Amino acid sequence: MPGYRGHLIGGAITFAAVYATLRVINPESVTFAKDIFSGLVLCLAGSLFPDIDIKSVGQRIFYFAIFPILLLAILTKQFSLLAIVSLLSVIPVLVSHRGLIHKWWFLVFVPLLVPMLLLYNHSALVAPALISYVFFVSGALSHVLLDYGLWRFIKKHLFRS
Repeated sequence: MPGYRGHLIGGAITFAAVYATLRVINPESVTFAKDIFSGLVLCLAGSLFPDIDIKSVGQRIFYFAIFPILLLAILTKQFSLLAIVSLLSVIPVLVSHRGLIHKWWFLVFVPLLVPMLLLYNHSALVAPALISYVFFVSGALSHVLLDYGLWRFIKKHLFRS
């Protein structure tokens, strides 16, 4: 059960592994410095994300990121976005630590909503969104692996969900 520094180190190691894997699978998928940087940032953010349900560095970053989105939604009169983001921002205070947000299926499927929504509204953004999704979710899963340990994670999350 490492602190935020340990999770950031785990996220950085996970980023290196995911980046290398993506380069082998599709060398053009992550080529530009901005793609590499955003992949690292997303993996690090993912590695802190499961702790947004407690007072933590990850929670501060989460709400710091949510605030400008809410403000932008109000200024652009995107009220459906405002409602969705507002609802999502309340979830961390309603769940217990190591509950919902530490479940592998939550970490895999909830972020998948972003590329799926883009598929219907902005199909040109789906490929970059999927790559971003892979980095974020890999970082989030690295957090859970570090919290539980590999064998304990396999027993708890894959055999007894």
